[in-house]
Amino acid sequence: MKIDSPPDRWTARRGPRRSLLLLGSLGLTLASGCADRALYFGEESGSGSGGGSRGLEEPEPFDEPEPEPERPELRGCGDGQVDIDELCLDEAIEFDAGIDPCSLVAADLDDDGHWDLAVPNSDVITQPYPNVANVLYGTGDGRLSAPFAFKAGGDVPVAIAAGAVDPARGLELIVANYEVNEITLLRYAGDRSYFSDAPSKVGLMPQGVEAGDLNNDGLDDVVVTNGDADSLTVMLSDGFGGLKPMVTYETGSLPMVPVIADINRDGLQDVLVTNTGSGDVSVFVGLGGGKLVETDRVDVGEGPFGLAVADIDDDGRVDAVVANEYDNTLGVLRGRGDGGFNKNSGISVGWGPRKLALTDMNGDGAIDIAVAHGASEDVWVLLGNGAFEFRHDSTYEVGALPAGLVAVDFNEDGMPDIAVANQYGNTISLILSNP
Repeated sequence: MKIDSPPDRWTARRGPRRSLLLLGSLGLTLASGCADRALYFGEESGSGSGGGSRGLEEPEPFDEPEPEPERPELRGCGDGQVDIDELCLDEAIEFDAGIDPCSLVAADLDDDGHWDLAVPNSDVITQPYPNVANVLYGTGDGRLSAPFAFKAGGDVPVAIAAGAVDPARGLELIVANYEVNEITLLRYAGDRSYFSDAPSKVGLMPQGVEAGDLNNDGLDDVVVTNGDADSLTVMLSDGFGGLKPMVTYETGSLPMVPVIADINRDGLQDVLVTNTGSGDVSVFVGLGGGKLVETDRVDVGEGPFGLAVADIDDDGRVDAVVANEYDNTLGVLRGRGDGGFNKNSGISVGWGPRKLALTDMNGDGAIDIAVAHGASEDVWVLLGNGAFEFRHDSTYEVGALPAGLVAVDFNEDGMPDIAVANQYGNTISLILSNP
């Protein structure tokens, strides 16, 4: 299928900024899983949960905004040469991403060697909801195609992941459907096309989804956080392209983001979950065969939402960083290598940190942090020194209510770029490196 490339698709533009106060005053019933909307406005969760308001107050901004840090003298940006300790990122370019892109995943979906992006979409104003996943195919030079929309199950798509569930096909997209308590598999049909399977039931009000191989059979399994059930659903691949019946594990209050990684170095994948309501992270250790056991809950801060893992200090152990949306900090967890974590002091960041990525942004071999702030609508880059110390280097404006962030090399210059899904801006912001 040939992709149209209208000239205005490649031009930088600012997406529409919508007033959070205005949207809150409309009294709309919005999905909390879709970028934490119900939490943001203090609304009640969906019907049938048996609970009252699960909302947290909107965070207060700093009394005095932190000034933009002084940048080092010109580091040779734009000369095409990647230099050590050179952070060169251009201002964000925005691409249309459909209505309400409230999550983001990056993968090579069409197997052409270039990074692509996918977002879940649902227009909560129009009835019935047009529930789709939009795929923006990368060209390898920092551009994205116009969005390709594929049907993505029932109301309301709020989270998305990519994985190899079916041994006979390419990567599947897995979409969490918030209001109907389901996930939907979108199977790759070739020629940049997807079709949706019959949905699978999960727990109440799914919020996040992730794919990874929990039982070492070479196929990806699916984990889903269920916000109103305070639980984690695990669905193993059945080896034939489908998913086995779900198994459920208890989490903390209002689980949001799951991450799959081997945190105890035993060759089995484990799962971490941010619990926004209880302010902690659930640690589930893999036992083999896809079974998990919760071994710890680590306090991290107020309103933990986004979560990323990496070996920050290069000691062979997985560490974690959590975005605490309601106290404007990043919680840093130092991995012990046995499945446990020691908590480092938090890092003060901008207003309403939501999603983040850990990668080496400046080529010095140390892990850095890119974090998107929902309230201030920007991305900070914090440079690390490999010893759990980070300094705020630079800030980049993005669209309205950033709800997803990934850091991969879209323009294939050898350095990471940053992509951000802007839920209220209906765009993806692409911050490209320019060494």
